[in-house]
Amino acid sequence: MVTRSLLAVGLFVVLGLNIQAGQNDFPVLKGPYLGQSPPGMTPAIFAPGIICGDGSEGSSGFARNGTVFIFQRFMEGQCHTYMTTRTGDVWSPPERIPFWQQLIHNGDFVMA
Repeated sequence: MVTRSLLAVGLFVVLGLNIQAGQNDFPVLKGPYLGQSPPGMTPAIFAPGIICGDGSEGSSGFARNGTVFIFQRFMEGQCHTYMTTRTGDVWSPPERIPFWQQLIHNGDFVMA
């Protein structure tokens, strides 16, 4: 009985650590281009797995003197807008802007 209790407690601790570690899996992105090389003359996918993924992304750009990056993902017929911010030299994980969700017939967004 004691052995089962200890195993159960151990399992919960391990699962809890795995969940917490999963929240910290976002890579550290530094520099003016989210850790990417500056743009060149050859087209390249921008920030694969972070900004560009398996879906359709677009309408992206930098704002506020390069301290904000906004982009959109189109999923299941809806447009979701995300934002990441740079504090010092490090970028935050992208967060969805909940009030910006629209149908696929979205318009361009304005950056200041």
